[in-house]
This record gives sequence, C-alpha cells and structure tokens, in this order.
Amino acid sequence: MICPICGAKNREASKFCMRCGAALTSEGDKAPPSQPSQPQAPATSPPPPPTPPPSYQQPGYPPTARRYPAPPSEAEQGIPYVPPPQGWPQPGEATPSSSPYGPAYPQANQGAYVPTYAPVAQAPPKKRRPWLALVIGAGVIVVLLIAGFFVLPLIFPDVALFNNLALPSLLPEGQHALLGIIGRDERIDLYLLKMGRDFDKGVELAEEVEFSFYGEVDMRRQVGARSQAFGYMGGFVPDTKRLIYWYNEDEDLVLETIKVGEKAPSEMISSDAFPIYGVVYQDRNRVFFREARSDQERCYAGDFGEEAERVIKGDGCDVTGNGTFIFAKEWDYDDDEFSLTMIGIDGKDETVVLDAVESVEDMVVSYNGDTIAYVQEIDPDEQQLMCTSRSGEDAETIVDEVFAIDEFGFLDEAGSIVYYTVRDEDNVLSLYTTVASDALAETEYLYVIPALNRSIMIYLTEDSDGEEAVYAYDARADENVELLRADDLDFRVVDVLDKIFLRVRDDDEITLYSADMNGDNLVEILEESNVTSSEIIVDPRNTSMIFVRLRDEDSRWTLYAIPNNKSDPIRLMEEWHSLSLLNWSESAKLAIVAAIEDSGDDPELYTITLDRDADQVLLDNNQNDYINAVFSANEKSIFFTASTGDDTEDLAVFKVGIGGKEDPELLYDNTILLSVQWDELFNPLAYYWY
Repeated sequence: MICPICGAKNREASKFCMRCGAALTSEGDKAPPSQPSQPQAPATSPPPPPTPPPSYQQPGYPPTARRYPAPPSEAEQGIPYVPPPQGWPQPGEATPSSSPYGPAYPQANQGAYVPTYAPVAQAPPKKRRPWLALVIGAGVIVVLLIAGFFVLPLIFPDVALFNNLALPSLLPEGQHALLGIIGRDERIDLYLLKMGRDFDKGVELAEEVEFSFYGEVDMRRQVGARSQAFGYMGGFVPDTKRLIYWYNEDEDLVLETIKVGEKAPSEMISSDAFPIYGVVYQDRNRVFFREARSDQERCYAGDFGEEAERVIKGDGCDVTGNGTFIFAKEWDYDDDEFSLTMIGIDGKDETVVLDAVESVEDMVVSYNGDTIAYVQEIDPDEQQLMCTSRSGEDAETIVDEVFAIDEFGFLDEAGSIVYYTVRDEDNVLSLYTTVASDALAETEYLYVIPALNRSIMIYLTEDSDGEEAVYAYDARADENVELLRADDLDFRVVDVLDKIFLRVRDDDEITLYSADMNGDNLVEILEESNVTSSEIIVDPRNTSMIFVRLRDEDSRWTLYAIPNNKSDPIRLMEEWHSLSLLNWSESAKLAIVAAIEDSGDDPELYTITLDRDADQVLLDNNQNDYINAVFSANEKSIFFTASTGDDTEDLAVFKVGIGGKEDPELLYDNTILLSVQWDELFNPLAYYWY
C-alpha cells in the first residue's frame, strides 16, 4: 500500500505509514499523485498534535528528558512539510540550549522538523541503591557537624551554646583559661577550662589547696633573650598548649603541668623549701628549678610532663642565660678556696671548671656558658681579673695588680668582650673593655647597663660638680657616643624595643627622650611640668606603642600614649586621682584602664581609644576594685576579675563588650581569672621608673 503523504510502500494490512505515520486509505494501493517540490503552505487551522505518551504529562517533567527523532537528512528533502505543534520553535528560530543535555530542539537552519510522537526506545532504568545514598548523606552530615564544632566557636566565641558543648575533643584550641574558685577558708580549687563554660566541663587541677603567692615561686618564661614572669599561681607557656601552675599543700610547694586536651596533670616538683625559682625553655621543652635551703641550693631539670630530677647542688647554683648549662658554686671558707662545676641542662657532660682556686671574690658566667670571668685577690690591696673557658683550660689574666675591681661582666653572649671598672685608692672609678685601648671614663660615680644582644654598653657618669652624662659604647665598632649631659639625668635600657629612654629633670619640669641603642636618633618625646615621678610603660608583646604615666605634686596621675619612634604624644587621661593601665590592643586600638577620677569616688573600668579623641567608654563602676583584664580572643569583649566585697573570696570574673552598651555579665562568682591561653594576663606590661 502506497502512502498518500510520503509515497512510501507499506504492507497491505498496514493502517499507518511506516515512514511518516500517516493514516493509509483504502486507495492506498494506488500511486500517490505527484507532489510539489516545495512544501505546501500550512493549513489555516492545523489539526491538534497527537497526545504524547503519559510519561511526558507528569508534572515537572523536564522537556529535555527525552529526545524526539532526528530531523530529516538532506537525502529526504522534498518531503512535504508538516508544521510543528503550536508553541514549538519554527524553522530558522534559535532554540533553547540551557539544558545540561544540550538543545531540546533542532538549532536554526537545520531544516524542517517532522515530529512523529513515536515512543523513543530507552535504556532500562538503573537499579537504585538507597543504602549508598544513606551512607553518603550520613557522611555529609557528620562532616558538617565536625566543621560546625570547629568553625562556629571561632566565629561566635561568646555564644553560650558553643561554650557549653560537652565535646572537649572537638573544641578549638587557644581559648582556655586557668581559674581559681575561692572558698571561705581561703583555700582554692584550680580549673582548666574554656572561657565561658561551666566548671564541670573543665579539668579540675587541684582541690582545696592554699594560695602560693608570687614571691614564694618565681617562675619565668624565657622568650629569646627576654625573661618574663608567669602569674601568681601559674600560666600558659607562650605559643603552646602547655599550662604550668603551682600551689601549697600540706606545707609543700607543688608545681604541676598539663597540656590542653589531657585529662590529668603531671607533677614536676614537690618541695618543702621556699622560695623556688624556675625557668621554662620552650624551644627545648625543658624546665629548670632552683630551691633554696638554709645550707645550700639544689638545681633540678626536667622535660615537660615529667618529674624534674636533681642535677646538681652547691652553696649556690644557677642556669646560664640561654638555658644550656647549670652551674654550682662551692666555697671552702676554712681554706679560702672556690670551686665551680658545670653540667648540661640535660644532666650530661659534667665538668669541674675551677677546682679549689684560692681567694676568689666573685665570678660571672657568660650568657651561653662558654666563658667564666672571676676576680681573685692577690693580697689585701691587690686584685686581678681572670677569664677561662668552660673546660677550665686556657686561663687568661685580663687585668693585674689593681687596687679593686668593683664591677665586671660581658658585652656579648659568648663572653669574648669583657668590661670592668677599676677603683683606685682615692675611690676614682675607671671603665675599661677588652677591645678599647684606653679607659672609656674616669669618674667618681658610675652606673653601667650592658645590652648583650647588641654588644653595647650604656653608662652614666657623674663628676665632682654633680654634672651627669649618659654614653652609649658600641664594642664591636669601638665607638663611644655622648647622648645627654645635665645636672639631673637618668636612663633606662629597654632591650625589647632596642631603645634607650632618658629623663632630664629641671626643678618640677621633666623632659623624656628616646634613642637607639648605639646612641643614634636621639628624639624628645615628651615635656611636662609639675611632675614628681614618671614611668615608661612598655608591652613586650607589641612594640608599636609606649605609654608614659606621670604623677604631679597633688598626687594626681596623667597617662600618655606615644607611638614608638615618634615624638607625638597622645594624652589619654589627665589629672585622675588614680589610674592603672591593665592592658591594651593594637588591632582594637583600645586601652583598658581602671581609674578613680576624684578621691572618694568608686573605681571605674574604661576602654580608651588610642587616638587624638581618646574617647572613654565606661564598662563598669559597680565593683570595689579591678584586679586584671584581658581582651577576648576575637577582641570584641573583655574578661576581667573584680573585687566585689571586703572578704578574700569576694572576687568574680565578668565579661563585657568593648562598646560598653550592655552591663557586664557575671561568668564566675567567688573566682579569680589567673591566666589565659591566648594572651598575657599577669603583668602584661613592663614598668621602668624614674
């Protein structure tokens, strides 16, 4: 049967054309009439398209989910045009192509499109694996939860929900604190916990122990060439997760350590001797202790987390400046003999440097322990200065047959440059070094401060007329520079800034200067009148700003901030009855000050902007006193300890926003904040009095 539309030959029983799908008439066995070479014009009202298969009618079914047959090839040109369904693109029109599967319809200029609506064969659907989807979904949820516990507390460290999550292993590091709960019997419970969390979520370090005040223990952190004290009962080792703390229990002094994340502390030393001096060397994971007893001193050393072992003992013992060697001194007063023994801080390589040397008056060990200098008396009116190496060999006489040597030391870490002062029978002092050919000064008064990291010596002289002068001597260049000369002059060396600060007083007027260690760049930084005392306040953590506090004749205080290396003072507070700079932040550009404006007023806690406006924001004025304060890790809040009453246990820890828009929040009652992991809390600032 011949199709009347396309002319294709079909079987006699066919009702539809196998090529185009048109209905076959009973006259389909006749050949179709000749067709025009061009498509006929479409009918005015084309018949509606056949209904698509049911799957195409499902809601939301994407039009690109199935494909229709390809458009006719060029070999099939001349086939009569059948118009596409209404709303479909017409030939020559651009077609949508945003589907990830490609265009749903033929692109422009690809020829006429003849839809047949015949079902398209599809691959059998893949078997679904619901268990795989469940596993993947569960994994995604776990990853999101873990990321949330790590990230959200960092973004929102002050939200109580995150602070009280009982998942310590997932909590971020760096926001822990040492706190003490104070009881009425003046005993204390020590806790390590994340700030803001409940005590039952932290680690109890000690229960009902006694305070061990600063003085009973002098624990220091060695940070490069700078030594910095821990707090009253302990503190965190800088840039680590390690906490070191101490307390009194049963008449013993106990020092322990714990690392954030550990469940229990480790004891380092327990002693009934007071006081104890200690130094932490974090670059070597090593701790040094010295306990003083009535008859001798004993020195201990140990690794973090391990009990310290006694290394050496003597009439006196100490550690070298860089913490590599421990040395013990022994005097035999009956025979007037002196011995010096040195041993590595690891307890190895013990060496007797000086063995029963007669008439040793004093001795000094260099910063790295390589050189030992000592003064030896030859007869009652004659002394000599000697130097030897750590091995005790190659002893050398530095100066011989002088009346007295008052002071001596080293100008470099290895001890290769020695300075010393010689006093004659008329009490005239002369200053020498082993690199200068002549005396640097001859005077009746001499005050010397060496700066080891620069091989520089700053010294002050005073002549018989009372005139004073300050000099900077560079040992490596062998240059001596006079900085200032005045009738009333004083200076301080601030190693952390590599600066010298000088004060000149003229009656009640003072002038402050700063200069480089070698004497260059002398700059006047402040001049004030009606001043009875002054002090430079420096932050070893941040050297971009220095502070100056002045007291006048009426005992009222004024506070300045001065950018380092600039003569540009900013007056923060003027003529207050009392004021104390507790802390400051360069990034937040704020200082925290506890102050009383007039006698009889209540203490107040402020933040002050470090700019010309010096805007003061009142944070709190409802406490008896303010003990300490520190910015939160994100510097949007401040934690502080305040005295809330007259009794010992009347202390509390509060939190307040830096803007002071809300009242302080009480975090812990009857509690003192002793140390925080992210910043300095105990004496974060260094004071240099004049």
